Amino acid sequence: MSQQQQPDYHEGFFDSLDGEPLFENECSADYLAGWLAAHECRTFLDRAWSDVPAELQARFPAHYARRLDA
Repeated sequence: MSQQQQPDYHEGFFDSLDGEPLFENECSADYLAGWLAAHECRTFLDRAWSDVPAELQARFPAHYARRLDA
């Protein structure tokens, strides 16, 4: 099982995306890792499709851009 599949990591990642505060003294190391990872990924997750380099856009199906720009 990869780290991303750990239930605590998964919960921490999505709690962070939802804006949940971090209580470091009350969470597991996997939860903390997931929570921090979401903050590291936030800049990529919040990008507009037009900000994604063309060579990366080419790797996605055509319908993906329409869904993001909607």
